[in-house]
Amino acid sequence: MEDKTIESQNMGENSTEARDFKVYELSFHILPSVAEESLAEEFGNLKDIIQSRGGTFFSDDFPRHVELAYEVTKTLANKKERFNQAYFGWIKFEIDPDKILEINNIVKLDEKILRFLIIKTVKENTMSAKKPIIKIGDMAKRKFKKEGDFVSEIGVESPVNKEEIDKQIDALVEA
Repeated sequence: MEDKTIESQNMGENSTEARDFKVYELSFHILPSVAEESLAEEFGNLKDIIQSRGGTFFSDDFPRHVELAYEVTKTLANKKERFNQAYFGWIKFEIDPDKILEINNIVKLDEKILRFLIIKTVKENTMSAKKPIIKIGDMAKRKFKKEGDFVSEIGVESPVNKEEIDKQIDALVEA
């Protein structure tokens, strides 16, 4: 991945310095007690924290309700609360690495965030594409009764000629 280098002016000073921006991803769980109507506001607050420190966004995923793989405990109002579900979302952005610790500390103080993680990543999309749905078709409906016999989906048995198959394979290999 290439680092984006820009020149920035420091608060009206005439001097400029080169900054190497890095790509990060903030993934987070918002407490399930947050009303769905307030999710946009909380998501916007996280983006504002990043943007106000000079970050630029590449992509994000609006928080959606998920069941957690295990119970997570968080202390709220001096009481330990247990959570089995939350709203999960993420934001991918580019920023000066010197600002990451500041962002981390601010998000850590947000009581509506159950947990979060900031990782250094790449600009390219690293999400795997969804596999196509395989419909039950010709091959899925076919079954073997015994070795050498093949039953098609309409139920007509046809013997498998192993010698013919071997000849066809040899012809393909020689070609």
